[in-house]
Amino acid sequence: MGVHLTRGALGLILSYHTLLKRIAADAEEENVYVVAEDDAVLEPDFSQRLQQCLEALQGTRWDFLHVGYYDDDCSMAPLDGHLNRCLCRPIQVYGLFGAALTVRGARLLLEAKLRSELRAEFGGFWEVS
Repeated sequence: MGVHLTRGALGLILSYHTLLKRIAADAEEENVYVVAEDDAVLEPDFSQRLQQCLEALQGTRWDFLHVGYYDDDCSMAPLDGHLNRCLCRPIQVYGLFGAALTVRGARLLLEAKLRSELRAEFGGFWEVS
């Protein structure tokens, strides 16, 4: 079954692919990148809150954080332990308004490994229909 892509959707896919390739080429593995839609509105304390999340994640393996959503368009579940103070587990989310990702995360997305790892972790959440 084929998928019909609008010009805008194709442009978005190509832009993300180019951006992921640039991030994946970074030799500094510890760098974290934030990618957002061009019309995303960041809260005034976004940088501080992101830093709190990144600090909470120290010592864990993470590659991708979904950092934007509409309250009425998603459902979340709490995490156990100290991560619960600033992070939650997505159950169902529509759209990608923003993300923080590691260099390794960009490489995994390009290799399509992260998608299968996330599918194993979250069930059918990442299925494309």
